[in-house]
Amino acid sequence: MAAFADEMTWRTGNARDGPDVVTKVRNYLVHPEEDQKEHYRLPGLVTEVWLVTRHCLSLLGLDSLNYRGPHRNLSSIRGFAGEVEDTPWP
Repeated sequence: MAAFADEMTWRTGNARDGPDVVTKVRNYLVHPEEDQKEHYRLPGLVTEVWLVTRHCLSLLGLDSLNYRGPHRNLSSIRGFAGEVEDTPWP
């Protein structure tokens, strides 16, 4: 995602971040009028966007329940089964 964000910044001249990358990839997948090669040229881009989006949605759900405590980081594909981390808010 970082490489794609850097490329988008270079092409447009505007700074890009994670949400911009998620939006761009989502739009390419939902509205396939444009050339799809750009997304598959960078290995793992679509997978990384999916993992980060899934993790952010799980954090939104935990926050809506006022949950404070350990949770599984769903953006990580490596690690041990019981590995957890604290929620990013106090």
